[in-house]
Amino acid sequence: MRREQAVISLIWLVAFLPACRGTFADLGSVTPNCANELPAEKWTDLLAKNPPEEVALVELHEHSTPEKSGGGWVQENGRISARGGATFRSLITRCPVGNFELEFAWSVSMAGNSGIKYLVSASPGPTFAKGLEYQILDDAHHPDARAGENRQSGALYDLMAPAKTKKLNPPGETNLGRIVFKNGKGEHWLNGAKILEFDTANAEFQKRILQSKFRHIPDFARGARGHLLLQHHGDAVEFSQLRIRSNLVDDQVVRNPERWGPGPARR
Repeated sequence: MRREQAVISLIWLVAFLPACRGTFADLGSVTPNCANELPAEKWTDLLAKNPPEEVALVELHEHSTPEKSGGGWVQENGRISARGGATFRSLITRCPVGNFELEFAWSVSMAGNSGIKYLVSASPGPTFAKGLEYQILDDAHHPDARAGENRQSGALYDLMAPAKTKKLNPPGETNLGRIVFKNGKGEHWLNGAKILEFDTANAEFQKRILQSKFRHIPDFARGARGHLLLQHHGDAVEFSQLRIRSNLVDDQVVRNPERWGPGPARR
C-alpha cells in the first residue's frame, strides 16, 4: 500500500510541476456586467475557452495568511488544475448565480483538500469566502476527515455528513459531483447517487449553523444567490468537467444524473 501511495504522489507531483500562475485575472481587477442572466435550461461549460462573462472564473485570495510562492491554477486541454503547495488563490465566478444545477468531475491528490463553495459573498483582497461548501477530500489520508463525517468528501462542510453508502474513488481517480440548489433547498450527489439534502429554512438546519464554525457570520446561507468558488487549499486538485445551468424551475432539475459518465456531459 505504501508503494502505491508513493506512486500516486509522484504522478501528481510530475503532473503539476509545469503549472504556473497568471492564467486568471484577479477579482479586484475586473468590473463584470452582472445585469444579464444566464438563460434558463441551457447548460454552460465553465471550462470553455470563452465562457459567458457572468461565470468566467477569476482569482480570489482566500484567508488572511500571506501568499506562498509559486503554484496557482492552470487551464489547458479542457481542465483546470491547482498546483499543490501554492498560493491559496481560489477561483470564483465574476457574478453570482441562483437556482442552479452544477455538475463537475474532480480528482484530488494524496491527502489533498479542496471544495466547491456556493452562495459565496466575497470581496477583493485577502478574505474568507463565506458560503456553503461541497467538501472535496482524500478521506483516507487527510486529517480533516478525522474531525468528523461532516468534513469528509461530499459533505456540506461542517454542517452535514454525506450518506455512509457513498462511493468515493481514491486519490488520482475521477469522481463525479453534482450540486442542486433551488429556492433554499440543496442536494449533494457523488458518483450518481444523492448523498445528502437540506433546507436552509428548516429549524434543524439553522441549529446546525449555530453549532458550526459559521455561527458568527450574520445571515449565513440565507441568500438566494451567490458566487461559485473552486477552493485552493494548498493541495493539488483537478476539475476535468464543470458545467452549470441556473434560474431553474421545478421541472428543469433532472433526477437521473447517473446518465452522465466519462467524457463530455450531454443531455
